[in-house]
Amino acid sequence: MKDLALILMAFLMSGAYSQEVFTISGDEIVLNNGSIERKITLADDRVSSNGLYDPAGQYNYISESREFSFLINSESVNGFSGWDLVSTDAIREGPSGKGLKIAVRGKGKWHDLHIELNYVLYPGLPVIRKWMKFLNSGRTDMKIEALNIEDLQTTISQVSANVYNSYGRMKTIGTFYGTWDDPVVVIHDVTKRLGIAIGNEAPGITKRTAYHTVSDNIEAGLTHTGQDFPFRKWLRPGEAWESPKTFIAVYAKRDDGYQVINDEINAFVTLHMRPRIVQLKEKPVFVYNTW
Repeated sequence: MKDLALILMAFLMSGAYSQEVFTISGDEIVLNNGSIERKITLADDRVSSNGLYDPAGQYNYISESREFSFLINSESVNGFSGWDLVSTDAIREGPSGKGLKIAVRGKGKWHDLHIELNYVLYPGLPVIRKWMKFLNSGRTDMKIEALNIEDLQTTISQVSANVYNSYGRMKTIGTFYGTWDDPVVVIHDVTKRLGIAIGNEAPGITKRTAYHTVSDNIEAGLTHTGQDFPFRKWLRPGEAWESPKTFIAVYAKRDDGYQVINDEINAFVTLHMRPRIVQLKEKPVFVYNTW
């Protein structure tokens, strides 16, 4: 198989990528909309993120990360497991979301597994939305479980981190496992006055967001085996499946981790996620009962 770096260079020389939200140089892809930057590396048969920056670019919120992880037929697979690059394409999402789709194929025993990684950025917001698509091109069924759409190694130590959870109303320290009550979780570094917000659009009881399960990492995706409502998806030969979406946002120079929910996340949900309540011309009457 061709080396990933050589394939990426061929795409670059062809001029196929002129979208302003990403650039490709050698084996590195940079997503940047002026409000957030993410660096993705495709080298040595691996897919990894090794940079996540706010607009000032003075702090890297992550170290080299395995990008995603899941169980396939009960065996652990992640971005370090061996992948061949298939293609890359510019994508659009909604009225103004722009981004990149990276298609890879497994190596060795998982050569029949195809994965698409989709990243979308939005004007003026430090938000990157991500989701995955799976395709079974083999002749036998594949069982997918314990899916982490985002699996990133942060540089925020749990020693100085507050985890804003339960719709941002509660603070937790140490290892954290979110539930259906955690559409957005904020990891706030008290000493450095910065943090990461992790959004999870998985439906209801299948939602799982976690922090510091392995050395200050963050995970966002679907419930794992051993939980009360574990996720499982069977892929028949030739079948494709698209995951729910997740998103991450970064901020700095703040003492209150909840502010990112009120500001950037609120703007993203209203302008770009556009839930049904926002789209209705006539809004229903709301009654707030303190009891």
